[in-house]
Amino acid sequence: MGVYSLHLHTLRNGALQLRLGWGWRLFFLSVTSAAVLVLVQEQRIGGMLPVIGLIALFAAMYRETWLFDPTKDLVESRVGLCLVSRVRRYQLSRLRSIRVRTRSQVDPDPEPKRRGTPRIPLAIQRGYVQLILELEGDGDPDELTPVLVQTESVRNRERTFVLARAMGRALDIPVRTRFG
Repeated sequence: MGVYSLHLHTLRNGALQLRLGWGWRLFFLSVTSAAVLVLVQEQRIGGMLPVIGLIALFAAMYRETWLFDPTKDLVESRVGLCLVSRVRRYQLSRLRSIRVRTRSQVDPDPEPKRRGTPRIPLAIQRGYVQLILELEGDGDPDELTPVLVQTESVRNRERTFVLARAMGRALDIPVRTRFG
């Protein structure tokens, strides 16, 4: 599993929050610290090391959160650096389903339908899996508008399915899968 992955948390007011874990910040803060340490030991600033340190520092400040608050009928997405972020808001009552979409050559659902089904080793699987919110359209309630939450390697599809099912149970919303 990679450092960049969203984790589901239940807040005190009953709202759900998807956010980056501490592993993300710790990884990039350690890269920044290592760059600063080398620069201090060398006692000169030059080369690519300061650039790498700055990029790692900005990556450590990156923030991505999704808030699902039933009491306020709100779905809120925040993506950006520290206080500078893009905010998108939707009504939670418009959320019709959570969809897991995959483009791979294997069954999208990691739970095998029958015993003895051959498994393709994770190391050679290619493709991606997406976690998508399907919102009711503005004009037509039968039209669904997709909102992308996260894209992962198909190797992490089991974690994405677990996350989608947990969100679906907590919000009482159906979870659908789709290949292609």
